[in-house]
Amino acid sequence: MGLLKIKVNNQKDKLLCAVLADRVWRTIDVKEGVESQTGITVVEQRLFVGGEELPNRERLCSLFPETQDDISLTLVRRPQEQAKWMAQVLEFGLRLREA
Repeated sequence: MGLLKIKVNNQKDKLLCAVLADRVWRTIDVKEGVESQTGITVVEQRLFVGGEELPNRERLCSLFPETQDDISLTLVRRPQEQAKWMAQVLEFGLRLREA
């Protein structure tokens, strides 16, 4: 399937990092690569292309045509409080309803 060169920019179009990704990766895999390079946790990240947010579970091969080798994404960082709650939901799931 091939590799994608993904440039991840902030909202001011400043390059944060670049990730070399396999097309069978999911968006969540790209976020893990971004986290390893920038320290921005996966739950803090929202990745966009052309104004559309990329779903975590979607494979890159279904989002980008094979003719496209270079991708530029915009990372929007969630507020820390929101990211904290999302992390708790991911970790504790339905047990939070008992809190």
